[in-house]
Amino acid sequence: MEEGMNRNERIQHELVMLRSRFPGLHVHGDWACIPGFALPGGWAPSPINVVFHIDPGYPGKAPYGIYVPVGLRHNGEKPLRYNEPAKNKPPFDGQWAVLSWAPEDGQWQPKDNISEGSNLMNWALSFSERFRGGR
Repeated sequence: MEEGMNRNERIQHELVMLRSRFPGLHVHGDWACIPGFALPGGWAPSPINVVFHIDPGYPGKAPYGIYVPVGLRHNGEKPLRYNEPAKNKPPFDGQWAVLSWAPEDGQWQPKDNISEGSNLMNWALSFSERFRGGR
């Protein structure tokens, strides 16, 4: 982390970065919600709200899972690696499921300079990769 920056300060700086790309971002404790996230063809409904949890071990521990509304389908079928309902319940309205998603092994490399290494921005941007992969 940047010199003198603690975990909470780092997260606040990363949330500012996220809001530059997702201006409607809602944060509640260690949970973040990106409203109106557009999904590629085959997914329904779209757009959806996507939620992620910022683990207490962050940034050393990589984030895991994309929380999505219950009922998300790809070409009419439940996605693979999808649990409905989610065991952990995000503090946002609605019923939530979770898609398994994590940075590939060795790909989570946070740096002291938050704009250079792994961060919440590139984590959230990776969600599109998961959805482009289909079911």
